[in-house]
Amino acid sequence: MLSASCGLASGIVLRKGEVIVTADAMIHSAASIAHATDTGRQRSRLARLALLGAFLMAVAAPQTAMATDASTQPRAPEAERAITRLNDRLVGVLNDGTKDTSAREHALANTLRDEIDFNTIASFVLGRYAAGLNGDQRRMFQHTFADYVVGTYSRLLSRNAIAKMSVTASRKVTPDTAAVSTHVDRRHGKETRWVWRVHRMETGHWRIVDLQTAGASLAVNYRSEFGDTLRQQGFDALIQEIRTHTKHGTALPDENQAILMLVGGDQDSKLALSTPDP
Repeated sequence: MLSASCGLASGIVLRKGEVIVTADAMIHSAASIAHATDTGRQRSRLARLALLGAFLMAVAAPQTAMATDASTQPRAPEAERAITRLNDRLVGVLNDGTKDTSAREHALANTLRDEIDFNTIASFVLGRYAAGLNGDQRRMFQHTFADYVVGTYSRLLSRNAIAKMSVTASRKVTPDTAAVSTHVDRRHGKETRWVWRVHRMETGHWRIVDLQTAGASLAVNYRSEFGDTLRQQGFDALIQEIRTHTKHGTALPDENQAILMLVGGDQDSKLALSTPDP
């Protein structure tokens, strides 16, 4: 669970579109985990989540470009291979002429569910508010959040003619976390670059924990938007909001700009960016 007790709130300034992480955040997070009194297995999981949370917050800032650390951080070949397999799988579905739109969206949804670590992302985006939720509420949020993300991005991908995605660079941030940059060639519209944030699970498989474009991190965007709703309206209102957008096939309000960045800024490729009718 990622919460203030894990030190992720200390030393971090979070504003929409901007994240500043101080060294105190990393140090405090590690120190909190080191002094935990839970069992060894729980300590290990908490440590992994805390470090992953700090990793996401640190790399999400727009100024942390891949090239900045390329000379000091090694490449991550295992993570690159995982993203290459994902890219091949996604592009294969998108370019399968035997599938209609519905079948394509279904296949993309299955791929996203296989490749995204929703347990970790859900814990991260809830942030300090996770501590106030019971087990049933956390499971409800994870399920609701996963349905929204899978539905939104399977539709987004299916409506964009992506010809090819190629891994161009990577950097290993820790032994179990990495950033992999991909160049996206589209048949229509601008080329763009996506940076996949991945971590290695206990099974050894690499799973996605964030997708970033220039100046936009989906994980941090969710954390900011959901935090606002939880603080102002509460848990039930957040669940209802996410379910409404899932039902209507619309994007969350603060996600519109991130989606436009993902698709290269083409207005004709927008994914139902309007607000659903009440």
